[in-house]
Amino acid sequence: MKKYFLDKTIAVGTLYRAETDKAYVIKAIGTDSATKAVLSVAGIPVAEIYNELAPLYPISSNLNGPISLGNLFIVIPPTKTFSFSGAAGSSMRLVGNIIELEPGEVLPSDLLARFMEQGRKFISYLTGLVTTAAGGVVTAGTETDIIVTTVPVAERFILNRLYMAEGRLDDYTPVPRFYSRIYVDGKPLDNVEATMGPLGIAGSSAPHPARIAVNTKPFSFEEKPLVLDAGKDLRITMINTGADYTVPTGRTLYRIVTVAIERELLV
Repeated sequence: MKKYFLDKTIAVGTLYRAETDKAYVIKAIGTDSATKAVLSVAGIPVAEIYNELAPLYPISSNLNGPISLGNLFIVIPPTKTFSFSGAAGSSMRLVGNIIELEPGEVLPSDLLARFMEQGRKFISYLTGLVTTAAGGVVTAGTETDIIVTTVPVAERFILNRLYMAEGRLDDYTPVPRFYSRIYVDGKPLDNVEATMGPLGIAGSSAPHPARIAVNTKPFSFEEKPLVLDAGKDLRITMINTGADYTVPTGRTLYRIVTVAIERELLV
């Protein structure tokens, strides 16, 4: 068995097939698709991303780069097909290893086990956006729902990766007074009294996305994962912790949240 470095970019809507003596182990993925990009192996979805969460490459306006899959790595055994769906003309970058097998050799058991589970446990995300046009006013203390969802029956969401939640203008100018708040079953995971400090997580700490001249370090749940079982309600809001805010002429205010999740199908 030999290993080679894998770093390939594939085209949307194209069906690829692994060679008879080679397998792919994908450890990170990125895309330039502005809508959901879904990678499938043997016809089964195994990853869901989009460009602000996981771009093809880090650039000054989005330093995230391809998202590391960690324990959700993707295995493409020999002869198996793979493809991705997404925005017209888009691409997906696959980073990891190529495994070349000798005649009669099979994949190690751990890779075969991951291949069998990857359609039930994979990287995904939740996102939401509320816009306010030029001249619009967001009054002090206003709290606005950005993401409201319930974990489906027979699923589990684990928040243990990237979290982006920011108030900013459409030209990516930050509006620092907007903080995000996370609620589970109606209970805020936060202080409840403003006397303990501003409510929520500062947008400057969770830039959407991390970029030059704003904050080059993304916010992550990696150290303190949040596990949400089937039926749990998740609500993420954005609150104006400052004075009344009027959107400048010619601009649009974005209150935007994206959170990477480990999505597990329990059936």
